[in-house]
Amino acid sequence: MGDDATPEAKVALDHDLQALTSQLEAAQARESAQPKGVPPGAAPQDQTVFGYTPGALFLGLVISTAGIGYIRYAKVTSRLSPLVVGVALLGLAFLVKDAWILLGSSVGVVAVSLLLRRFVTY
Repeated sequence: MGDDATPEAKVALDHDLQALTSQLEAAQARESAQPKGVPPGAAPQDQTVFGYTPGALFLGLVISTAGIGYIRYAKVTSRLSPLVVGVALLGLAFLVKDAWILLGSSVGVVAVSLLLRRFVTY
């Protein structure tokens, strides 16, 4: 643009340039907030399934399988303690949504069961 533009036109162009710059900065801020692999404009999604993290889902599968094993062992031996442990493991796998809490509480249930079996005669 040469010197022949009026001052009003220059002010209008400066205003338009500032508006475009602010729109560009806002778009760049939105784009940087998006996780990788999410299309632009899409809302970011959390990484849980019904509140369960992927680790908790897998650990719940493993722990509930162990619970089923305890229940089958209780049926074969006609003992109450493996049945209680099996039901407790199944309940924990269903109720606890955090992997570390699930792991710790499951290890605790099995440890208490083994300690009671070793030191308490019934």
